[in-house]
Amino acid sequence: MSEAAMPAAQQFHDLYRDHRGWLESWLRRRMGNGSDAADLSQDTFLRVLASSQRIAAPIWRPSASGCSPTSTSVAASSKPTSMP
Repeated sequence: MSEAAMPAAQQFHDLYRDHRGWLESWLRRRMGNGSDAADLSQDTFLRVLASSQRIAAPIWRPSASGCSPTSTSVAASSKPTSMP
């Protein structure tokens, strides 16, 4: 299956599976604390997930006069969002 046809949830799962281990190991060596490394690794992936959801939202919508910004413009999407 091509990456474009792969559901976003599966893409995120693959990213997490492929990179969590080395990231957490690197953070553990740098920080000297496994618990802090695990926390920071989790925070990193949560930020990636939140960022990918904002990017996936449409930024421009076609209109009769061409393109117009939607309510999910770049400025609006840079606001912090709460995690469920």
